[in-house]
Amino acid sequence: MSTAQNDVTLLAYGICHPQILSVLAEYRGRVVRVEGNNCYEMFLGREKYGEYHRKRYWMLNKPFFTKWKNEILTGFGAGTSNGRALIGDTYNKLAYVRFEQDELSIDLVEDFARGVGLEYEIHSADTTNLKRLLKEALATAHSTRRVKVPKSYVSYPRESEMRTMIENIGEVIYKVDVHTKQFTFVSPQVERILGYTPAEFLNVMNDYLRAPFYHEDDKQQVVAGRYEFLVKCLNKGMQESYGTEYRVKHKNGDVLWVKESVYPSYSSDGTIESFVGKIADITEHKRADERLQASEQKLRLTFESIAEGVFVTDPHGNLTQVNEAAAYLYGYDNKEAMIGRSAFELVTEKDRDKAMEQLKRMLEVGGIKNVEYTFVRKDGSEFDAELITTILSDASGDPVGVVGIISDIAKRREAEEALRESEQNFRNSLDDSPLGIRIVTAEGELGDVNHCFR
Repeated sequence: MSTAQNDVTLLAYGICHPQILSVLAEYRGRVVRVEGNNCYEMFLGREKYGEYHRKRYWMLNKPFFTKWKNEILTGFGAGTSNGRALIGDTYNKLAYVRFEQDELSIDLVEDFARGVGLEYEIHSADTTNLKRLLKEALATAHSTRRVKVPKSYVSYPRESEMRTMIENIGEVIYKVDVHTKQFTFVSPQVERILGYTPAEFLNVMNDYLRAPFYHEDDKQQVVAGRYEFLVKCLNKGMQESYGTEYRVKHKNGDVLWVKESVYPSYSSDGTIESFVGKIADITEHKRADERLQASEQKLRLTFESIAEGVFVTDPHGNLTQVNEAAAYLYGYDNKEAMIGRSAFELVTEKDRDKAMEQLKRMLEVGGIKNVEYTFVRKDGSEFDAELITTILSDASGDPVGVVGIISDIAKRREAEEALRESEQNFRNSLDDSPLGIRIVTAEGELGDVNHCFR
C-alpha cells in the first residue's frame, strides 16, 4: 500500500488493538481522518457495529477482561444489586470482540459475564476493514503545505498564560485519558484544597478498587456515575456535561463536600480527545444550607405552634401560607384549602374597603398594628378579630408580600365585659352597704368611699 509523501495527519481510534500500532507505523503519520467513531466501528465496519449497537451488545476486547477488569466491575458496581440492574438496563448481552492474535482464555470471559450478570457471545475481527478505511482516507489526502488556514479572530491564551490561569483558579482541574479512563493530570490547587500533592491525588483517583478518596456512602454512586458518563460519551456521542455533589476525605481526614463537573474535550474535527473535569470545595455552602434548613425548620415549628392565626400573602393579597390556628379560626378542616384564596375574601364586605385602605397605608409605613375587622368563616358565620400586619421585603427592599397575625377578640371582649360587670357589682355592693367604707391604696392614699362614709 503506497503512502506517498502527504504531509497530513490521520486521527485513528483503536490503539488497544494488538496490530494497530504496526499499521499506523506503516504510514509514518502521513494519514488523514478515517471513517468511524470508535475502534469497534472501524474494525467491524459500520453495518456490523450498527447491528451490535441496536441489539445493545456490550462490546469489549481483551484488555477489558484482563488489566481493566477490576476498574469496570468497580465502576459499574457489579457486586451490588443496583449495579447489576444498571448493567441490565443498559446492555442485553456481552460481546467479546476477539482479534486474530488474542490469546485469552474463554474462562476469563465466562467469569466476567457471570460478574456482570449477562450472557456472552464471541465475535471475531481483523484489520481488513481498518485497512480499507485507511486506503480511502489516503486517497482523499492533500498536502498540508498547500492548505491555507483561515484567519481566526479568536485570540487563544499562550501556554504560559493558560498555565497561570489553571494554577490560580479556585477549583481543582483534572484530565482523564479517553482510552484508559485514567486520571492523567491534576492542577496544583489540589494540595491547597484537598491536601494531596498532584502525584498523590492521581494515585488515589486511579485506585478504583479501594477508592480511598470518596466518602464510603457516596463512593459507589460517584465512581459508577462518572464511568457511565464517559462510556456514553464515547459510544453514543453524548455532548452534555456531567455534574454531581458528594463527600470526600481530605488528606488530613476531614470530610468535605465537593461539586464535580466533567466535560468531553473535542478535537477540531469534532471527535472526543479527552475528558476535562473540575472539583470545587462547596463545604461552606453545604453548611450554610444546613444552617438555613435548620433555621427554616425552627421557623416552621414556631409558625405552627403560635396560638394566634398567622398568614402570609403575595403582593396581590393571595394567601401563600397559613398555620393550623388560622385554618381553625376560619373554619377550614386543613390549611391547604386556604392557599391561593384572596385574603380580602375572608373579610366581611362591610370591612373590605377598610382593609384595602389599610393595605395602601401599610405599604407606606411598613406595617399596621391592632386593627379590628369582622371576618367570615367558611360556613358564612362572622367573628371579630384584631389584626397585626407587616410588609415582607426582598434583599433589595422591594415588597414581596405581607405577614399577618389574627387574634380572635371575642374571648377578650367577654373577659372585658365580665370585668366591667364585676366592677359594677362591687360598686353596687359598696354603695348599698349601711356602713361607711373607705378604700385606701397601698401607699396610704384615699382611693374611694361609699355613700355612708360621705
